[in-house]
Amino acid sequence: MFKVFLKRQIVNADTPVSHGSLVKKNRRQFDRFDVSSHSLIALSDQDIAQIIDISEKGFSCQVPERAFEKFLVGDIYEARIRYLGETFDVTIRVAWKRSPMVGFVHSDLTDTSQAFFDRILHPLALAKSLKLVDAEFTKLEEKHKTWYHGDESTDFTVWRDERQDPIAFQLIFNQHFVEWDEHSGFSTGITQKESQFDALLEIPNNETLVKHDHISQTCLQFAIDLLMALNNHDAKDILPILTEELWHFES
Repeated sequence: MFKVFLKRQIVNADTPVSHGSLVKKNRRQFDRFDVSSHSLIALSDQDIAQIIDISEKGFSCQVPERAFEKFLVGDIYEARIRYLGETFDVTIRVAWKRSPMVGFVHSDLTDTSQAFFDRILHPLALAKSLKLVDAEFTKLEEKHKTWYHGDESTDFTVWRDERQDPIAFQLIFNQHFVEWDEHSGFSTGITQKESQFDALLEIPNNETLVKHDHISQTCLQFAIDLLMALNNHDAKDILPILTEELWHFES
């Protein structure tokens, strides 16, 4: 789903480095998100490397042994990122290497590419924060309902039938929402708060949902990005429903 094509090397490092060499840097300066289960792939002409994590400043890849030697700290490549059918051109620099890992940082980003990374990182952060809520503890137990709550008042709820097939879902994020049920289909809109968050019971704000006149493509895309990052069975069951709607929307 997420691929990086190394088109060509444009700067060659002056001095080779050993396998264990690392560029001095603060690796905790930027939040890093594990994407090892996302099928994020970086490709050169001959080699395929899986992206293991991503941050605001770049990403790290697990590269094949035969390709490890050719990446030198300081090398700069022109690359093309492909994500769900979209492509973005970037320039990346080899920042560190430690077998079998190679770390790349952005050397130069266009406004379009910067917007793309901003778009991906926010859903990754929200997905990482989502935790399953114990319905019995909150006294809101509802048969065949699963609820996740996270930062920035983010909520993801899935309802299932007796066969455990999804029959409805609702995702609330950034004062927006996307919801679907098997009878009414999709709707998107904004949320308006009515009461304060109950921290003791972990019950989210009561919110009024104000539907858009037309389905928002931006909301659909954010929901897809977030659920791809969540990567659990509920997200995996809802993603095909979302992506089919987005493809229909764009056709």
